[in-house]
Amino acid sequence: MFPPFNSTTPSGELQGLDLDAIKESASTLECDIVARDWDSQIPSLLLGKFDVVLTMGPNEQRRKVIDFSDPYVITPNTFLVAADGPLAKLPHTGEHLSSDTEEGQKAIAEIKDVMKV
Repeated sequence: MFPPFNSTTPSGELQGLDLDAIKESASTLECDIVARDWDSQIPSLLLGKFDVVLTMGPNEQRRKVIDFSDPYVITPNTFLVAADGPLAKLPHTGEHLSSDTEEGQKAIAEIKDVMKV
């Protein structure tokens, strides 16, 4: 489970942003929503066990076997550091980078070097 995107209530009911998004976008369709473990999602999709997978971003390997819609939400990740600490001036501060690009991989390497403080 990946709250707030998807989680299970104490009674076992699925809930979260992904469920709200699919219920809204498929409101005129009859569909069953099921939880699956992460590693089985692409193989199950390819076998036709279901038609849609939620909360999975594209990468080069996944794009070889499945297609992606436009994202319905983008969740950037950031580092939080003390303003007066040794990591206050991390490289690439304020930039928007994707870890799936060569530029993003280079930025991650540069940040790793600085974090060896």
